[in-house]
Amino acid sequence: MKLTLAIASVLLLIGSVSGVTVAQNEPTSQRPASKQNPIPPGRGNPSDTDRAGTRSACGKTSLPLTPVLPSTDKGFSGYTLTGYPTFWFYMPDTTQTANSGRFSIEDEQGQSVWNVDFQMPNQPGFVKFALPPTEAPLDKNRLYRWHIVVFCNSQETSPSGMVFQTGVVRRIDNPVPETQINGATEEEKLSLYADRGIWYDATANLAEFRRSPASWSQFLRVMGLEQLTNGAIATPTIPEPGKQRR
Repeated sequence: MKLTLAIASVLLLIGSVSGVTVAQNEPTSQRPASKQNPIPPGRGNPSDTDRAGTRSACGKTSLPLTPVLPSTDKGFSGYTLTGYPTFWFYMPDTTQTANSGRFSIEDEQGQSVWNVDFQMPNQPGFVKFALPPTEAPLDKNRLYRWHIVVFCNSQETSPSGMVFQTGVVRRIDNPVPETQINGATEEEKLSLYADRGIWYDATANLAEFRRSPASWSQFLRVMGLEQLTNGAIATPTIPEPGKQRR
């Protein structure tokens, strides 16, 4: 019950902070024009990505809770080609600074599509959440909003006792010819998807990019996330599917 009330208060706070409705946050297809300085418009400093959240992290760190998405003046948004997209985040907090968290997806009417509670990883790093095939897929051409909330161990660094981020995703038909995708390398696919704002698919294979220093460097430049170069792949503890609450 406490968790449910906390989530409700977070969503109310998000609405009051953002001042916009889900329908107004159309995913962006913008990509940085310059390959020499590929930082999406509106990203700025890492702290700028926190405008939808209360604080950057529960603990003392220079790196915030960061969605692996470009940030524009409309916030974190993008397209996906799949009904079961993957969402990546850089998580600066661990079991030492935060109790637990929740990732959730809702439709334009605010109805829950899926949510999952998780325990914090043992080290800072990149974590992912993927809509499981046991759930209904996202419908095409409908806007969905996601939320990630981390509940802090202490209120000393976050007066509300939590930190959070929110964004939107829309599933679309594939605008990329199959002949271009077939046989393309992961780096080429990244470029194809990024050019069209298909950010959730561009980041889906983050773990693959992480294994290659050259690919990883290119990936972070395209996303405008060079400050996360040293981030590792971390694993949050997620309860069994049967224990999830809608």
